[in-house]
Amino acid sequence: MLTIALAALALQAAPQAAPTPQAAPAAPVLVEATWIRQPVLSTGRTSRGARPLPAGEVALACTVSIEGRLVDCRVESDTSVAQRLSAPALRATADARMTPRTVNGQPVPGEVKLTLKSQGSTTERN
Repeated sequence: MLTIALAALALQAAPQAAPTPQAAPAAPVLVEATWIRQPVLSTGRTSRGARPLPAGEVALACTVSIEGRLVDCRVESDTSVAQRLSAPALRATADARMTPRTVNGQPVPGEVKLTLKSQGSTTERN
């Protein structure tokens, strides 16, 4: 019994090696989505039945899929008369493309906010 007590005492008295400091994990490398093809407002009708777009702005929020498509878009605001820019703006997102956001080189879904503007018959994007 005395031998066990002395052995336990010797283990407690033995200097313990200090834990080796671990390097902090590297911060993830984030690359935000960038435009390949921006959305363009149009009436979506043939020239014979087309009405000019009203003047105004429409703000959208969309998810950029890992394939670079704009999905789950929603209108955040529309300043045009009777919100007539909302539908053309949502249609315009179907042809838009982005490089997806990446984390450590792997594509991940991300959010993008965009504003499409119409001056009436001419349009611009921001």
